Amino acid sequence: MDEETMFAFVGLTLEKPSDAAVDGMNYGPIVDEVMDIPVDDRIPNEENVFYDMDDPPMDVGTIYTNMNDFRKAVKQHAIKTQFELGTEKSNPNLFRGFCKAESCPWSIVARWMKNEMHVKICLNKGERFCSSTGRVRTKMASYHWVGKKAIPFLKKDPNMGAIKLQNELQEKYVTTIHYSTIYAGMQIAREKLYGTWDDSFGNLFNFKAMVELKIPGSVVEIGLKETEDGVYFQRFFCCFKPSINGFLNGCRPYLSVDATALNGRWNGQLASATALDGHNWIFPLAFGLFESETNEEWIWFMEQLKRAIGSPPHLAICSDACKGLENAEKAVFPLS
Repeated sequence: MDEETMFAFVGLTLEKPSDAAVDGMNYGPIVDEVMDIPVDDRIPNEENVFYDMDDPPMDVGTIYTNMNDFRKAVKQHAIKTQFELGTEKSNPNLFRGFCKAESCPWSIVARWMKNEMHVKICLNKGERFCSSTGRVRTKMASYHWVGKKAIPFLKKDPNMGAIKLQNELQEKYVTTIHYSTIYAGMQIAREKLYGTWDDSFGNLFNFKAMVELKIPGSVVEIGLKETEDGVYFQRFFCCFKPSINGFLNGCRPYLSVDATALNGRWNGQLASATALDGHNWIFPLAFGLFESETNEEWIWFMEQLKRAIGSPPHLAICSDACKGLENAEKAVFPLS
């Protein structure tokens, strides 16, 4: 279609400028009239549900995205207002709950509204008089609940232990939480914050590739162990190029080499090679991980260290007289 037809089709009127306007370079408005076209931006069945995660509303008519979200909310409501929640029925379409306190008439019903595509609270019956006669320290907290509530605490203190977290949560939410529940919840929270252990081991190869790409000359090695069950991580070594340059050009030819035991879920040894600079300040050179302080493991570590720094003249190595390390030093750095 031509321009005039197109403008008429979409509801616009095109006014051509007069010759005088063209000569005076004053074109004025071209669009004379714009039709009001009603626009509905609402997406069918779309609901924006916002509520306080620590104090979710339980009023009749309140909506939740799905039944799983509602179950979490009503459990949080029980913990917040300190009563024991009982469940009469719970499935994706219907939830019926009640207060376990003797003679307390309170109950709640939520349904999945198929046409509206959300969960709505249909009944919140009776006043809970049990809380007015003395609140109770509930035991409603599950490890999933702990995993969610522990995240802000672990962000603030990543090294927080299970006992400290247990005390913090019990004090803040006035609830009783078993130690095993706290520990399991902490694992969930840590995985949400930092990923899983399996992912971390797998990311070692990405780490090695990125270091070699961005810091050429660095030495990063990953040792693997093949068994009938598969391939497993065995050991790791890392020495960055700036550390190599700093040691060779600005430090005394002295290295302190030792290892310390790792505690927790994954045991083993954290080995390090440390130098001294001209101010007698500690200068980290290299670090590694392996299973135990054996001849084989120490020889592997010292071989990677030699790849990084070579054999500097007058090199002195200080250790704690560990047999495996002593043998490795003699085998790899015989002139030191």
